[in-house]
Formats: sequence, C-alpha cells, structure tokens
Amino acid sequence: MTRQELINELNKKGIPQDMYTFDEEYPHDKFVLFFNNKQWNVYYCEKGIKFDEKSFLSEKHAYSYLLSLL
Repeated sequence: MTRQELINELNKKGIPQDMYTFDEEYPHDKFVLFFNNKQWNVYYCEKGIKFDEKSFLSEKHAYSYLLSLL
C-alpha cells in the first residue's frame, strides 16, 4: 500500500483528513503516521502526548495498521 492508496481508502471510509497526519509529530487530537529515520510510528496524539504508539520497519505495515485504526 502506498500513501496515496491509504488516503484513497480513508476517503472511501469517510474519514476526515483532519483526523490524521503524516507530517506532524505532535499534532493536537490526531492519529499520526510519522517516519523517524529508522522506523514508522503510528499513534494517537493529544495535547502533545502520544498514546498507543506502535513501530514498524515496513511503511506498508504502518499504513495498514493506521487504516485498521481508523
């Protein structure tokens, strides 16, 4: 799965784009998929605090996991 394919799937599910981000590490009240130069991290961020963070070595696995959360 590519990033665009993930976005397309989230759009099909009716998930608003303001519920997730790929570019902000500490957004307010969003699901995050963030690459930190070693691995892909997926978590929910609220008021600068990360919740339920999972790390993946594969970009595809991180995308699939985020899709399953949303």
